Amino acid sequence: MNKKTSVICLIVALCAGLAWYVLASTSLDPATLRSSSGDAVQAGSAIETYRDEAYSFSIDLPRNTRVESTSEEGGTVRIVSDPSSGKVFQIYIQETGDATLNITESRIRQDIPDLSIRDVQSVEISTGATGTAFISTDDKGEKREVWFAFRGVLYQISAPIESDTFLRSILNTWKFISNP
Repeated sequence: MNKKTSVICLIVALCAGLAWYVLASTSLDPATLRSSSGDAVQAGSAIETYRDEAYSFSIDLPRNTRVESTSEEGGTVRIVSDPSSGKVFQIYIQETGDATLNITESRIRQDIPDLSIRDVQSVEISTGATGTAFISTDDKGEKREVWFAFRGVLYQISAPIESDTFLRSILNTWKFISNP
């Protein structure tokens, strides 16, 4: 995949995430693997494992957590929510076909220069996937974001600030799986 196509994919993914944000009428805050204080967050007492066979990953979820799927222009969205606490995050997923795609701070700043980001961290998701976690700001507030690519698939994870710990605890259980 050439650079122009990668840039277009990132822009489409950002637009889809913003559209979901507007439709959900809530500020999104994607999370990182560390809290703002730098403390590691351990996964809670997971009762169920969600397996996404289409995109070959699994995450451990607290009891009664729901995962809803929807299609967005250019990709798929998984919305993970805990109705009892009101905590929620989304995973925007887009196939890029570029197995070498690496999401870094410089890549994000180059491809989307108008995106306001801070507290940027390099992260490792499961084994083999590295990416970037950051806080972004728009006219509706701050969002925590975790973006990474693995096996030619782009993952952009977002959650409201108040869902930060919920997201981090689940992200710490993320595993890539092999489909038979």
